[in-house]
Amino acid sequence: MTYTPEKIFVPGKPIEIVFNIDSLSPVSRNSIIFDLNPKKKEIIVSQTTPNTGKFYSYETLHITTLKNNELNQRTRFGIKGSITGFIDNYKLNNQTTEPALKITYSGKVSEANIRSAFRIKPNNVYSVMAKIILKNKDYISGKNFRIYDISLTGMGILIPNSLDRRKNPLIELELNDLGKIGIVMKSPGTEKDLPEIKKIFNRIKTVRINRKFNERYILIGFKFGHWERSHEEILGKFIHQLQLFEIRHHQNY
Repeated sequence: MTYTPEKIFVPGKPIEIVFNIDSLSPVSRNSIIFDLNPKKKEIIVSQTTPNTGKFYSYETLHITTLKNNELNQRTRFGIKGSITGFIDNYKLNNQTTEPALKITYSGKVSEANIRSAFRIKPNNVYSVMAKIILKNKDYISGKNFRIYDISLTGMGILIPNSLDRRKNPLIELELNDLGKIGIVMKSPGTEKDLPEIKKIFNRIKTVRINRKFNERYILIGFKFGHWERSHEEILGKFIHQLQLFEIRHHQNY
């Protein structure tokens, strides 16, 4: 089924504005639709949380929201756009005013590929373990590092500054360092007491280093190499299930 913007982006609908959706570090900000003008291809939305200022720099912007598809499955749809105006006092129907953004959109509504764009944090139900090989040395999650988030394009790990009162060798990593990774994913199986466990492998490259993440940890971002198709499908399915779990969990609050 092909959706038009007026069928998806209706006034009052919660949305997420996603900056640089195809990058390794997309930024997602919450908002609500105030109004839609299909003839002008304009959407008026509330100022985002956190705030998006006039000098905020981005390469791409997508407006996304959740909707049931024709199979009644919860799916995220999106459309490309750009901010074309900042409104300090947008008048609402109840005569109150709110700060707002004017966004001009283009193209067609399509399913937002959040599995590759969004990094998501594993939890106790959908858990991830990993073994990293860097400079001919093995490092194990839970011992040498913690997995912070994961997507189809990469993974973030937290590295403690010290291990057993000694300097952690992983803090010596530099940008563009190359290595290998093995990932083990555990998710609920068809039987309550029998979780599903999948293993995949890939090459990695260090593309992001935040040495000031906090007092105890530095944050390292890895980019995955090209996936074998079967491994990409396994990770994509796992991330999609994890996202649906998080959506259902938040809806219960």
